[in-house]
Amino acid sequence: MPHDSAPRRRSSTPWIVLVASIALVTFAAVAAAQWVESQASLRRERATAEAVRIVERRMDAYVALLRGVAALFAYDERVDGEGFARFVEHLQVREYPGIQGLGWSERVEPEQDGAVLARIDGAASGLWPERPHDRERHAIVFLEPRDVRNRAAIGFDMHSEATRREAMDRARDEGVPAATGAVTLVQEIDGDVQPGFLIYVPVYEGGDVPRTLEERRARLRGFAYAPFRAGDLFRAMFPDGFGAHLTIHDGTEAHAARELFEIEASGHTASPSVQRMEIAGRPWTLVVRPRGDRVSDARVVGIVIALVGALLTALAFRSAWAEARARERAEEALAIEARHAQFRETFLGVLGHDLRNPLSAVRMTAQALQRAPSIDETSRRALERIVRSADRAIRMVSQLLDVTRARLGGGLPIEARTVALAPLLREVVDELCSTHDARFELDVDDRLALHADPDRIAQVLSNLAGNALTHGEPPLRLSAHAEGRMARVEVANGGAPIPPHVLATLFDPFVRGAQRGGNREGLGLGLYISQQIAIAHGGSLDASSDAERGTRFVVRLPLAG
Repeated sequence: MPHDSAPRRRSSTPWIVLVASIALVTFAAVAAAQWVESQASLRRERATAEAVRIVERRMDAYVALLRGVAALFAYDERVDGEGFARFVEHLQVREYPGIQGLGWSERVEPEQDGAVLARIDGAASGLWPERPHDRERHAIVFLEPRDVRNRAAIGFDMHSEATRREAMDRARDEGVPAATGAVTLVQEIDGDVQPGFLIYVPVYEGGDVPRTLEERRARLRGFAYAPFRAGDLFRAMFPDGFGAHLTIHDGTEAHAARELFEIEASGHTASPSVQRMEIAGRPWTLVVRPRGDRVSDARVVGIVIALVGALLTALAFRSAWAEARARERAEEALAIEARHAQFRETFLGVLGHDLRNPLSAVRMTAQALQRAPSIDETSRRALERIVRSADRAIRMVSQLLDVTRARLGGGLPIEARTVALAPLLREVVDELCSTHDARFELDVDDRLALHADPDRIAQVLSNLAGNALTHGEPPLRLSAHAEGRMARVEVANGGAPIPPHVLATLFDPFVRGAQRGGNREGLGLGLYISQQIAIAHGGSLDASSDAERGTRFVVRLPLAG
């Protein structure tokens, strides 16, 4: 019986599948471990960022309070104890838990001890400690609220202690707020002793900060300052704990001897995240240990292996292949659409640029013919219509060019400089109202100055006020006031509110709103371009509309300086 003498070749497919399975399982295990670590890292980053945000926000508020105290002494050299107490009471400093008080430390020249003592209500027999002959002296004159702890500090020469002296000298020489390192406050008069620190804001003769180091040292009057008990301060910042183990250290390193505060968290904690921050020129180090997962590495690997085993089937491979092909097709479609969109935007730009020149020529020719003495009235009116139509067409072309610049990524051209807002705003309103039977109620702060392109800002204001005149009804209101470091300009009108579905697309290009009477003009680009101008300045433009308050457009723009 014949037979094939050649050896039968076994299929290598099972071995390939086995090797591929082992490789996939190994890869999945490594990927799972990396995923677990990435999630832990993300939790650390979020917890650390939250701690930094809480501390910075609270300390910024305290520095702002101190700047207010410094301003009081900078512009009124006759402040006495009673006046300062009323000032601090008006600040409602007790609404800022964690701050021990607000005070005034005065530079004491030789032979001035008696004069300074006379200003301190209920002071002890003298300033303390004794003055060395080779060192400045800075005595605490006022410290409010005048509780038992703060009364113990009156008359103390803070410049006599090295840590305080370093911060005071730094604040004096640089003309900025300066925080000390960790110290024990002289207010610690009982058994509950906590680490503390102080923040100083320098005050100079004449009120301003002198230009040179020599002048700053010579003209220093004293310091507005605040002492802080670290335990009270940070417990007020984190009244309900933090959900993680948190320690705050003075300096650039996490050292137990310089620890200001600690929040303990029960349970297993992940590896720490160390974040350095700066408070009034003084470095602090935050160490955050968020709670870690209780799922063991073995369990994670087991789950991953089971999932990978389920995926090692022909159906899974086929599904992955089909998904990849579908994704490729989708990306190809998106790329084609992107090319089409690029072509459309480029076409608009070229079209707008090439149309503006002949339109300008038509306008100039019509204006020249208007000035001819032989033109009859009928021809003159026809030429006026030509000029108006050309102006409108040129504006549309300019809008198309602006849209093209914004959507192609180059951004709108901005030539920013310092410009007074009030005159610009009134000029735009007067020009618009001269052609409408309506008037705006103005509430404008004449002191506002912007760092902006005046022509572009006039374009925004004209669009918003023109929309109110065209689409709205009285009352028409326009206000402009400072809001932090921004100018807030609001254009409001009465009338029927804008429907929500219209409001949602109000700033989309080529969306036009119906005018009173049902007419439509323009390309629907005014609000889109206005919003892009505000964004190009680092500001914003928003809209809201309801039956009670009417329709309001609010544009925020950066103030000069």
